Amino acid sequence: MQNTGERRIRRRSSVSLAFILSMLVIMLLILFRHHSMDEIQELLMSLKAKWLLAAVGCVLLSYLCEMACFYVITRKIHGKASWRTSFRVTMAGVYFNSVTPFACGGEPFQVSYLMDDGIPMGSCANIIMVKSTIFQASVFLFSVFSYVFNADALYRLVERFDLFFIAGISVNIIVILFYGLFLVNKTAAKKTVNLVFKLLGKCHIIKEPEKYGKKKEEEIEHFARASRMIFNDAGAITVAFVFQFVNLLLGYVVPYFLLVSLEGKYDAFFDMVTSQAILRQITAYIPSPGGAGGTEGISYFFFMNFFTKTPVVSVILIWRLLTYYFNIVFSGVYLMVIRERNFKSEIKQIRSGKAA
Repeated sequence: MQNTGERRIRRRSSVSLAFILSMLVIMLLILFRHHSMDEIQELLMSLKAKWLLAAVGCVLLSYLCEMACFYVITRKIHGKASWRTSFRVTMAGVYFNSVTPFACGGEPFQVSYLMDDGIPMGSCANIIMVKSTIFQASVFLFSVFSYVFNADALYRLVERFDLFFIAGISVNIIVILFYGLFLVNKTAAKKTVNLVFKLLGKCHIIKEPEKYGKKKEEEIEHFARASRMIFNDAGAITVAFVFQFVNLLLGYVVPYFLLVSLEGKYDAFFDMVTSQAILRQITAYIPSPGGAGGTEGISYFFFMNFFTKTPVVSVILIWRLLTYYFNIVFSGVYLMVIRERNFKSEIKQIRSGKAA
């Protein structure tokens, strides 16, 4: 029989998935309202397969870059790391961050997968915190570089670009400072470890977290020691940043491949990538799961000046199917297979124990 906590988690996930699917249905309704089936069929037939496959390849390669970033950070903090665990952590983040508001649901599950690899919980919390800081800083730096080197084109292409840029960068700076505080301040570190215990308890990864008083103190020390280790190694930080930058770039290139596939335009690479950097910074803080609803609306203002022959709504739909809905399906299936495999393994061990 499911307990209350498990039912609550399942209920929230169901509500989020229902909302995400409703956004997909709304986009389809808008598309079918303004375009006939013949027009949509013609659009699909015009897609050039090799460029569409290149877009899918970018999504898959981005998983590997994310995995490599986790691997580098984990190896530095813990002393050793597993590629398999790093990929599981990546998939947990991809799935649970996609189906929760503010993309904040993946952390407890990522900590859980890291703990399964024998890493102390305090170090796990630090790994996730460092990775989140590097991600936010990479999004910030990428958008700043885009503004510095391509501001004139962005102002020409995106209406009210200055408002988008200022809003996104302001929130991003606050988030980076927040993460930084928790990494360098021991009082904040204590709050982080307490929060992680609380989240793990709510997710029923550990039971009765309030009983772990002594354990918490040990984990706080693990957290603080891990912070000192990672910040004293510029090389590891640099390598993690490189993987994160490539990860972002792969995501930003996807719309460019759609542009080439649908309209045969090859000369908009830099403008598309830099505009995507600004778009990513803004949509990261939309409170709905995966930014559903808001992301589609804001992206319209970015895409309308690139896609001049193709219905923009259809482009946004294809783009979201590749970069969002595909993420949910791929990571969800992967985690389901892993969970089923682990469950069968546990049952086999229990039966072997009884047989013995």
